[in-house]
Amino acid sequence: MRNGAKEFSCSITVSAAATDAYQKISRVADWWATNVKGNTQNLNDRFTVRFGKTFSDIRVIEAIPAQKLTWLITDCDLPLFANPKDWLDTKIMWELNNSNERTTIKMTHVGLTPDKSCFKDCEKGWTFYVTNSLFKLIEENAGLPGTGIFSYLIVKDKKYEGLLYFKNDPLPDYPEGFLYLDVKSTNGEQVTDVYSYNNFCKESFDPSSIKGEYIMILAGESGFNF
Repeated sequence: MRNGAKEFSCSITVSAAATDAYQKISRVADWWATNVKGNTQNLNDRFTVRFGKTFSDIRVIEAIPAQKLTWLITDCDLPLFANPKDWLDTKIMWELNNSNERTTIKMTHVGLTPDKSCFKDCEKGWTFYVTNSLFKLIEENAGLPGTGIFSYLIVKDKKYEGLLYFKNDPLPDYPEGFLYLDVKSTNGEQVTDVYSYNNFCKESFDPSSIKGEYIMILAGESGFNF
Protein backbone atom coordinates (compact mmCIF):
# COMPACT_ATOMS: atom_id res chain seq x y z
CA MET A 1 0.00 0.00 0.00
CA ARG A 2 2.98 2.36 0.26
CA ASN A 3 5.50 3.49 -2.29
CA GLY A 4 9.27 3.59 -1.89
CA ALA A 5 9.14 6.83 0.08
CA LYS A 6 6.73 5.17 2.53
CA GLU A 7 3.98 7.60 1.57
CA PHE A 8 0.53 6.07 1.46
CA SER A 9 -0.34 4.72 -1.97
CA CYS A 10 -2.90 2.32 -3.36
CA SER A 11 -4.19 1.27 -6.79
CA ILE A 12 -7.38 0.01 -8.40
CA THR A 13 -8.08 -1.28 -11.90
CA VAL A 14 -11.54 -0.60 -13.34
CA SER A 15 -13.48 -1.53 -16.47
CA ALA A 16 -13.78 2.05 -17.71
CA ALA A 17 -12.12 4.50 -20.04
CA ALA A 18 -9.61 6.83 -18.44
CA THR A 19 -11.81 9.83 -19.30
CA ASP A 20 -14.70 8.35 -17.31
CA ALA A 21 -12.49 7.33 -14.37
CA TYR A 22 -10.91 10.79 -14.25
CA GLN A 23 -14.32 12.47 -14.20
CA LYS A 24 -15.55 10.26 -11.38
CA ILE A 25 -12.50 10.93 -9.22
CA SER A 26 -13.55 14.59 -9.40
CA ARG A 27 -17.04 13.71 -8.13
CA VAL A 28 -15.67 13.89 -4.59
CA ALA A 29 -19.06 14.00 -2.84
CA ASP A 30 -20.05 10.73 -4.52
CA TRP A 31 -17.22 8.61 -3.12
CA TRP A 32 -15.28 10.41 -0.33
CA ALA A 33 -17.52 12.63 1.83
CA THR A 34 -21.09 13.78 1.45
CA ASN A 35 -20.15 17.19 2.90
CA VAL A 36 -18.13 18.83 0.11
CA LYS A 37 -18.29 22.53 -0.70
CA GLY A 38 -16.73 24.23 -3.72
CA ASN A 39 -15.66 23.20 -7.21
CA THR A 40 -13.68 20.01 -7.78
CA GLN A 41 -13.32 19.67 -11.56
CA ASN A 42 -10.76 22.08 -13.01
CA LEU A 43 -7.29 23.51 -12.48
CA ASN A 44 -7.22 25.98 -9.53
CA ASP A 45 -10.66 24.90 -8.31
CA ARG A 46 -10.95 24.97 -4.53
CA PHE A 47 -13.10 22.78 -2.32
CA THR A 48 -13.52 21.75 1.32
CA VAL A 49 -14.16 18.23 2.56
CA ARG A 50 -15.71 17.87 6.02
CA PHE A 51 -16.30 14.99 8.41
CA GLY A 52 -17.81 16.70 11.45
CA LYS A 53 -15.16 19.04 12.92
CA THR A 54 -12.50 17.47 10.69
CA PHE A 55 -11.92 19.38 7.46
CA SER A 56 -9.47 19.76 4.60
CA ASP A 57 -9.27 22.76 2.27
CA ILE A 58 -8.02 21.61 -1.12
CA ARG A 59 -6.87 23.27 -4.35
CA VAL A 60 -6.55 21.49 -7.70
CA ILE A 61 -2.95 22.22 -8.75
CA GLU A 62 -2.62 19.79 -11.66
CA ALA A 63 -5.33 18.61 -14.04
CA ILE A 64 -4.42 16.60 -17.15
CA PRO A 65 -7.66 14.96 -18.29
CA ALA A 66 -7.57 11.16 -18.37
CA GLN A 67 -3.95 11.14 -17.15
CA LYS A 68 -3.17 12.91 -13.90
CA LEU A 69 -4.85 14.94 -11.16
CA THR A 70 -3.17 16.51 -8.13
CA TRP A 71 -4.74 18.19 -5.11
CA LEU A 72 -2.88 20.35 -2.58
CA ILE A 73 -4.07 20.53 1.05
CA THR A 74 -3.98 24.27 1.81
CA ASP A 75 -5.48 24.01 5.31
CA CYS A 76 -6.84 21.29 7.57
CA ASP A 77 -7.96 20.43 11.07
CA LEU A 78 -7.76 16.84 12.30
CA PRO A 79 -8.75 17.38 15.94
CA LEU A 80 -8.69 13.70 16.90
CA PHE A 81 -4.94 13.44 16.38
CA ALA A 82 -1.81 14.71 18.14
CA ASN A 83 -1.06 17.09 15.27
CA PRO A 84 -4.27 18.50 13.77
CA LYS A 85 -2.24 19.90 10.86
CA ASP A 86 -0.79 16.56 9.73
CA TRP A 87 -2.22 17.00 6.22
CA LEU A 88 -1.15 20.62 5.70
CA ASP A 89 0.86 21.08 2.46
CA THR A 90 0.55 17.40 1.56
CA LYS A 91 -0.69 16.43 -1.91
CA ILE A 92 -3.15 13.84 -3.14
CA MET A 93 -2.02 12.63 -6.55
CA TRP A 94 -3.99 10.50 -9.02
CA GLU A 95 -2.24 8.82 -11.96
CA LEU A 96 -4.28 7.02 -14.63
CA ASN A 97 -3.09 4.46 -17.19
CA ASN A 98 -5.47 2.96 -19.75
CA SER A 99 -4.89 -0.37 -21.48
CA ASN A 100 -7.29 -2.75 -23.26
CA GLU A 101 -10.39 -0.80 -22.16
CA ARG A 102 -9.33 -0.98 -18.52
CA THR A 103 -7.86 1.84 -16.45
CA THR A 104 -5.45 1.52 -13.55
CA ILE A 105 -5.64 4.37 -11.05
CA LYS A 106 -2.79 4.92 -8.64
CA MET A 107 -3.48 7.26 -5.74
CA THR A 108 -0.57 8.57 -3.65
CA HIS A 109 -0.97 10.85 -0.64
CA VAL A 110 2.34 12.64 -0.98
CA GLY A 111 3.60 13.56 2.50
CA LEU A 112 1.36 11.13 4.40
CA THR A 113 4.11 9.03 5.99
CA PRO A 114 4.24 6.65 8.98
CA ASP A 115 5.69 9.35 11.23
CA LYS A 116 2.41 11.30 11.02
CA SER A 117 0.17 10.89 14.07
CA CYS A 118 -2.82 10.10 11.84
CA PHE A 119 -1.08 7.65 9.52
CA LYS A 120 -2.62 4.35 10.61
CA ASP A 121 -6.15 5.74 10.74
CA CYS A 122 -5.74 7.60 7.43
CA GLU A 123 -4.31 4.46 5.84
CA LYS A 124 -7.46 2.58 6.82
CA GLY A 125 -9.75 5.38 5.65
CA TRP A 126 -8.05 5.91 2.29
CA THR A 127 -7.98 2.17 1.62
CA PHE A 128 -11.74 2.02 2.05
CA TYR A 129 -12.59 5.18 0.11
CA VAL A 130 -10.34 4.38 -2.85
CA THR A 131 -10.49 0.59 -3.16
CA ASN A 132 -14.15 0.24 -2.17
CA SER A 133 -16.06 3.50 -2.55
CA LEU A 134 -14.36 5.01 -5.62
CA PHE A 135 -14.16 1.57 -7.23
CA LYS A 136 -17.93 1.13 -6.81
CA LEU A 137 -18.62 4.63 -8.15
CA ILE A 138 -16.66 3.91 -11.33
CA GLU A 139 -17.90 0.36 -11.82
CA GLU A 140 -21.50 0.72 -10.58
CA ASN A 141 -22.09 4.49 -10.35
CA ALA A 142 -22.84 3.97 -6.65
CA GLY A 143 -20.05 5.07 -4.31
CA LEU A 144 -20.00 4.88 -0.52
CA PRO A 145 -19.16 8.45 0.62
CA GLY A 146 -18.69 8.98 4.32
CA THR A 147 -20.70 11.07 6.72
CA GLY A 148 -18.74 10.33 9.89
CA ILE A 149 -15.25 9.15 10.80
CA PHE A 150 -14.37 5.47 11.17
CA SER A 151 -13.98 4.70 14.87
CA TYR A 152 -13.83 1.78 17.24
CA LEU A 153 -13.78 0.93 20.91
CA ILE A 154 -12.65 -2.12 22.83
CA VAL A 155 -14.78 -3.48 25.66
CA LYS A 156 -13.65 -6.55 27.56
CA ASP A 157 -11.33 -7.57 24.71
CA LYS A 158 -14.11 -7.22 22.12
CA LYS A 159 -13.78 -4.65 19.35
CA TYR A 160 -16.81 -2.60 18.27
CA GLU A 161 -16.67 -0.51 15.10
CA GLY A 162 -18.86 2.42 14.12
CA LEU A 163 -18.86 6.01 12.95
CA LEU A 164 -17.88 9.08 14.93
CA TYR A 165 -19.86 12.30 14.40
CA PHE A 166 -19.60 15.82 15.74
CA LYS A 167 -22.73 16.11 17.90
CA ASN A 168 -24.24 18.86 15.72
CA ASP A 169 -23.70 17.02 12.42
CA PRO A 170 -26.74 16.27 10.25
CA LEU A 171 -27.15 12.58 10.99
CA PRO A 172 -28.25 9.86 8.56
CA ASP A 173 -31.11 7.49 9.23
CA TYR A 174 -30.16 4.31 11.06
CA PRO A 175 -32.43 1.29 11.43
CA GLU A 176 -33.71 0.14 14.79
CA GLY A 177 -31.09 -1.51 16.96
CA PHE A 178 -28.31 1.08 16.73
CA LEU A 179 -26.77 2.81 19.74
CA TYR A 180 -25.21 6.21 20.19
CA LEU A 181 -22.37 6.78 22.65
CA ASP A 182 -21.74 10.17 24.25
CA VAL A 183 -17.96 10.20 23.77
CA LYS A 184 -15.80 11.45 26.63
CA SER A 185 -12.32 10.82 25.19
CA THR A 186 -10.56 9.44 22.12
CA ASN A 187 -7.11 8.34 21.04
CA GLY A 188 -7.02 8.87 17.29
CA GLU A 189 -10.04 6.97 16.01
CA GLN A 190 -10.31 4.81 19.13
CA VAL A 191 -13.01 5.81 21.60
CA THR A 192 -11.43 5.32 25.01
CA ASP A 193 -14.17 6.53 27.37
CA VAL A 194 -17.84 7.50 27.20
CA TYR A 195 -20.25 9.39 29.39
CA SER A 196 -23.25 7.24 28.49
CA TYR A 197 -24.93 5.31 25.71
CA ASN A 198 -28.50 4.90 24.54
CA ASN A 199 -30.65 3.67 21.68
CA PHE A 200 -30.41 5.93 18.63
CA CYS A 201 -33.47 7.48 17.06
CA LYS A 202 -32.85 10.34 14.65
CA GLU A 203 -36.21 11.99 15.33
CA SER A 204 -35.74 12.18 19.10
CA PHE A 205 -31.97 12.68 19.28
CA ASP A 206 -31.14 15.96 21.08
CA PRO A 207 -27.54 17.19 20.61
CA SER A 208 -27.94 19.63 23.52
CA SER A 209 -28.13 16.64 25.87
CA ILE A 210 -24.64 15.43 24.85
CA LYS A 211 -21.85 16.22 27.31
CA GLY A 212 -18.96 15.58 24.91
CA GLU A 213 -18.24 16.97 21.46
CA TYR A 214 -18.74 13.70 19.59
CA ILE A 215 -21.10 10.77 19.41
CA MET A 216 -20.30 7.31 18.12
CA ILE A 217 -23.05 5.31 16.41
CA LEU A 218 -22.76 1.56 16.19
CA ALA A 219 -24.93 -1.52 15.88
CA GLY A 220 -26.30 -2.47 19.28
CA GLU A 221 -25.76 -5.94 20.67
CA SER A 222 -27.45 -7.73 23.49
CA GLY A 223 -25.51 -7.26 26.71
CA PHE A 224 -23.40 -4.36 25.47
CA ASN A 225 -21.97 -2.63 28.54
CA PHE A 226 -19.13 -0.11 28.46
